[in-house]
Amino acid sequence: MRYLILDAPILGVNSTYVKRWSIRKETMTVVIYRLPITRLNAQANPISEKVRIEHYVFEAAAALINKEPWELIFGSDED
Repeated sequence: MRYLILDAPILGVNSTYVKRWSIRKETMTVVIYRLPITRLNAQANPISEKVRIEHYVFEAAAALINKEPWELIFGSDED
């Protein structure tokens, strides 16, 4: 798996939402968009901010491997 951290996604003409992350399954790559994550919905509390960012990272990684984020938690799968 690879990861990239980029400043901002390209917005379409009719965009109503700014993506925080995207995936590229063909290259097993997770792209985290730094500026939307750190600038939009910023929290004054540094702990809340870290939890919010971690949430996006887990969402992206789970989407890459066709799982739900909570399935990535150790011990939650009986495989």
